[in-house]
Amino acid sequence: MSVVAVKTASFFVVTLFNAPGIPCVQPRKDFEHLAFFFDGCRYRMKADVKEKCRDVKRRLWEKGCGKGEWMTTGRRKKVESWEDLTLLYSCEIIPENSTLEDFGVPPGCKVLIALEKAIIESGKPDASDPYWN
Repeated sequence: MSVVAVKTASFFVVTLFNAPGIPCVQPRKDFEHLAFFFDGCRYRMKADVKEKCRDVKRRLWEKGCGKGEWMTTGRRKKVESWEDLTLLYSCEIIPENSTLEDFGVPPGCKVLIALEKAIIESGKPDASDPYWN
Protein backbone atom coordinates (compact mmCIF):
# COMPACT_ATOMS: atom_id res chain seq x y z
CA MET A 1 0.00 0.00 0.00
CA SER A 2 1.43 3.41 -0.93
CA VAL A 3 0.94 6.55 1.12
CA VAL A 4 1.23 10.16 0.00
CA ALA A 5 1.03 13.32 2.14
CA VAL A 6 -0.90 16.24 0.67
CA LYS A 7 -0.44 19.71 2.21
CA THR A 8 -3.63 21.73 2.53
CA ALA A 9 -3.99 25.26 3.91
CA SER A 10 -3.02 24.48 7.51
CA PHE A 11 -2.36 20.76 7.88
CA PHE A 12 -1.28 17.62 6.09
CA VAL A 13 -3.76 15.02 4.90
CA VAL A 14 -2.45 11.54 4.28
CA THR A 15 -4.12 9.79 1.39
CA LEU A 16 -3.88 6.11 0.50
CA PHE A 17 -3.47 5.37 -3.20
CA ASN A 18 -6.09 2.62 -3.06
CA ALA A 19 -8.56 4.93 -1.26
CA PRO A 20 -7.92 8.45 -2.59
CA GLY A 21 -9.57 11.33 -0.79
CA ILE A 22 -9.94 9.56 2.56
CA PRO A 23 -7.94 11.40 5.25
CA CYS A 24 -5.98 9.20 7.64
CA VAL A 25 -4.22 9.70 10.96
CA GLN A 26 -0.64 10.96 10.72
CA PRO A 27 2.08 8.41 11.52
CA ARG A 28 3.27 8.59 15.12
CA LYS A 29 6.62 10.40 15.56
CA ASP A 30 6.97 10.62 19.36
CA PHE A 31 7.81 7.16 20.68
CA GLU A 32 9.15 8.33 24.07
CA HIS A 33 5.92 9.60 25.66
CA LEU A 34 2.70 7.84 26.57
CA ALA A 35 -0.59 9.68 27.09
CA PHE A 36 -3.22 8.70 29.66
CA PHE A 37 -6.75 10.09 29.93
CA PHE A 38 -8.07 10.54 33.46
CA ASP A 39 -11.10 12.57 34.58
CA GLY A 40 -11.32 14.58 31.37
CA CYS A 41 -7.62 15.48 31.18
CA ARG A 42 -4.72 14.06 29.23
CA TYR A 43 -1.59 13.23 31.22
CA ARG A 44 1.54 12.84 29.10
CA MET A 45 4.74 11.35 30.49
CA LYS A 46 7.96 9.83 29.30
CA ALA A 47 7.68 6.06 29.65
CA ASP A 48 8.81 2.89 27.94
CA VAL A 49 6.39 0.08 27.08
CA LYS A 50 8.92 -2.38 28.54
CA GLU A 51 8.13 -1.04 32.05
CA LYS A 52 5.77 -2.90 34.37
CA CYS A 53 2.24 -1.52 34.68
CA ARG A 54 2.66 -0.91 38.43
CA ASP A 55 5.80 1.21 37.86
CA VAL A 56 4.05 3.33 35.23
CA LYS A 57 1.03 3.82 37.56
CA ARG A 58 3.26 4.90 40.43
CA ARG A 59 5.08 7.49 38.29
CA LEU A 60 1.84 8.71 36.72
CA TRP A 61 0.32 9.29 40.18
CA GLU A 62 3.50 10.96 41.49
CA LYS A 63 3.44 13.37 38.53
CA GLY A 64 -0.10 14.54 39.36
CA CYS A 65 -2.70 12.12 38.00
CA GLY A 66 -5.32 11.66 40.71
CA LYS A 67 -3.91 14.33 43.06
CA GLY A 68 -7.06 16.48 42.86
CA GLU A 69 -5.26 19.50 41.44
CA TRP A 70 -7.00 22.52 39.95
CA MET A 71 -6.98 22.80 36.15
CA THR A 72 -8.58 25.30 33.78
CA THR A 73 -11.62 23.02 33.47
CA GLY A 74 -12.00 22.58 37.23
CA ARG A 75 -10.64 20.41 40.00
CA ARG A 76 -9.68 16.85 39.09
CA LYS A 77 -10.73 13.78 41.07
CA LYS A 78 -8.55 12.76 43.97
CA VAL A 79 -7.17 9.22 44.25
CA GLU A 80 -5.61 8.29 47.60
CA SER A 81 -2.71 6.22 46.23
CA TRP A 82 -1.25 4.97 42.98
CA GLU A 83 -2.55 1.51 43.86
CA ASP A 84 -6.11 2.85 43.46
CA LEU A 85 -5.52 3.52 39.75
CA THR A 86 -6.15 1.03 36.97
CA LEU A 87 -4.67 1.36 33.47
CA LEU A 88 -6.61 0.29 30.40
CA TYR A 89 -5.63 -0.21 26.79
CA SER A 90 -8.12 -1.20 24.12
CA CYS A 91 -10.81 -1.11 26.87
CA GLU A 92 -9.15 -3.95 28.75
CA ILE A 93 -7.44 -3.78 32.13
CA ILE A 94 -3.65 -4.06 31.98
CA PRO A 95 -2.48 -6.56 34.64
CA GLU A 96 -0.29 -5.08 37.41
CA ASN A 97 2.73 -7.33 36.92
CA SER A 98 2.82 -7.40 33.12
CA THR A 99 4.72 -4.95 30.98
CA LEU A 100 2.74 -2.66 28.72
CA GLU A 101 4.49 -4.28 25.75
CA ASP A 102 3.28 -7.76 26.83
CA PHE A 103 -0.26 -6.42 26.74
CA GLY A 104 0.19 -5.06 23.19
CA VAL A 105 0.65 -1.34 23.92
CA PRO A 106 2.69 0.17 21.06
CA PRO A 107 5.61 2.54 21.80
CA GLY A 108 4.42 6.14 21.98
CA CYS A 109 0.77 5.16 22.51
CA LYS A 110 -1.48 8.17 23.09
CA VAL A 111 -4.79 6.44 23.92
CA LEU A 112 -4.32 4.82 27.33
CA ILE A 113 -6.93 5.27 30.05
CA ALA A 114 -6.43 5.61 33.80
CA LEU A 115 -9.46 4.91 36.02
CA GLU A 116 -10.10 4.55 39.72
CA LYS A 117 -10.38 0.92 40.80
CA ALA A 118 -13.54 1.82 42.74
CA ILE A 119 -15.35 2.75 39.50
CA ILE A 120 -14.46 -0.56 37.88
CA GLU A 121 -15.37 -2.56 40.98
CA SER A 122 -18.73 -0.78 41.39
CA GLY A 123 -19.76 -1.71 37.85
CA LYS A 124 -21.56 1.58 37.20
CA PRO A 125 -20.48 5.12 36.23
CA ASP A 126 -19.99 7.85 38.81
CA ALA A 127 -23.02 10.14 39.32
CA SER A 128 -21.02 13.12 38.00
CA ASP A 129 -20.05 11.38 34.73
CA PRO A 130 -21.56 12.50 31.38
CA TYR A 131 -23.07 9.00 31.08
CA TRP A 132 -26.06 10.25 33.08
CA ASN A 133 -26.62 13.47 31.09
